[in-house]
Amino acid sequence: MPGKEEDILRVAGAAIAEEARAVRGLAGQLGEEFMQAVKAVHACRGRVLVAGVGAAGHIARKIAGTLAGCGVPACFLDPSDAAHGELGAVTSQDVVLVLSVAGQAPELLRLGPALAATGATVVAMMGSPLAPLGRQATITVPVRVDKEADPLGLLPTASSTALLVMGDALALAVAHLRQVTREDVLRLHPAGDLRPAEEA
Repeated sequence: MPGKEEDILRVAGAAIAEEARAVRGLAGQLGEEFMQAVKAVHACRGRVLVAGVGAAGHIARKIAGTLAGCGVPACFLDPSDAAHGELGAVTSQDVVLVLSVAGQAPELLRLGPALAATGATVVAMMGSPLAPLGRQATITVPVRVDKEADPLGLLPTASSTALLVMGDALALAVAHLRQVTREDVLRLHPAGDLRPAEEA
């Protein structure tokens, strides 16, 4: 019977183990492309616009928040809205960080030539660097996973977790270059107490 507690716990445990394995594999993917992306974001004189659709879109919003929380002017760029006029917000001084698992989403591919025309630096962080989106980008950062964590191998689980972790790694590397201090972070979070409980 599929509803037995041991079966439920087995499926849940296997999902956690697979996502953990995917995250552990990311360190080996850090290389020249990642460094180029970090340097591009650090040198950005405009804003960092983070884009994605579906699960990657939710991750993109979070990464934009992490960057902003480190003092980097960053916000989420909705690919659909950008295709309907909000592309006017992108300038040649900006970096557009595009997150994708397969690198083939029509919404993102449609934006490629238009983003190139703005002169912005486009960084694609994706699971398949040879996919069409990667060929449209200035810099492509690989975020590969062997398989998804769900039993069907279809749902964005390990891949979306990997995008989240690699995006956080990028943001924290930039924060290191910017010499962001504890005081800087606390100043940017006036409505939330980020200090450990023992310091509160």
